[in-house]
Amino acid sequence: MSENVELSETQTEELMMLGSSANLLVTKEVLTYLKMRSDSALRVTMHMTGRASYNQANKCHRWYVLFDDQECSSPASIEMMETSESATQYLQTMDIDGTCYGLASGTITIKLNHEPCDGYGASNSNTGHLSSRSVVVYEITTPEEVSESKRIAESHVLVYSTGTIHRSYLGNIQQFYWWNPQWLSDNAILLSISYTKEYADTGLKLSTHGNHRVAPDSTNSGCGRWFFEIDNAECSDPGTIEGVLDPQLASSYYIPLHVSGICHNVGIGSHTIQYSVGRCQGQSMDTDATTGWASSFTIVVEEVRVEELQTSCSGRPVTCS
Repeated sequence: MSENVELSETQTEELMMLGSSANLLVTKEVLTYLKMRSDSALRVTMHMTGRASYNQANKCHRWYVLFDDQECSSPASIEMMETSESATQYLQTMDIDGTCYGLASGTITIKLNHEPCDGYGASNSNTGHLSSRSVVVYEITTPEEVSESKRIAESHVLVYSTGTIHRSYLGNIQQFYWWNPQWLSDNAILLSISYTKEYADTGLKLSTHGNHRVAPDSTNSGCGRWFFEIDNAECSDPGTIEGVLDPQLASSYYIPLHVSGICHNVGIGSHTIQYSVGRCQGQSMDTDATTGWASSFTIVVEEVRVEELQTSCSGRPVTCS
């Protein structure tokens, strides 16, 4: 079952955390964030490299975010997981992305924790190998402020002496959440959601976070492709929004796949957003694909204004009509 929440973005803070290859169950890096309101939500995105195990078969590892030493419970934990069926090392870039509600205002400590999945033994996992780990925290408002924010954004612009207008950004964000959906299709529309676009001069940013798997029956087969569609058509401006898994070996890995991109020339009004799976181009063999196994799965749709500057009157900062 999915949970659909409409949000409006108000505050952004970005911090960097140094990469760590220590195989610890609890990472030592801690960041603090000053949450301004009690009725807002926090969105956390993390980008890093990771691995479930090395030279150990049948291992599963889970990474998750802690707020003041507690996992998120509304709507659910912000997490990712990876399994390795064979003893081959699978070190890759991974992303965590999710929104948490019900957090009090004030200073909040945010940590990244990791441990074996339930029912699995300890593994020599790795986090942050030969790379930095970035964290972005957003504070986002409740739906009650969306209409007023929209009115202000449409009626006010800030003009600088350079002759450019800086138009304010309105967050029109919806998050959709599933727990352990286990879509088993190789070639199908996995999910379909509705989204209402408010502005003509914005693009749609589509993002998904969750684990994906292809399990080929033989070497050099089983290339799987996941992709977004808007109103039954893939994006053409600038191009398709997709992700591909091609393990090139006869083994099964459940790994996090972050598919994200911005699509332009999407009109105002209601649209159907679809997330689908299929075979890679030229691929004839079945992939035995699985999407969203034993963990949370999220889709985030947000309206973004990529081109923020417009030519306007020159001179000292004034409001121009």
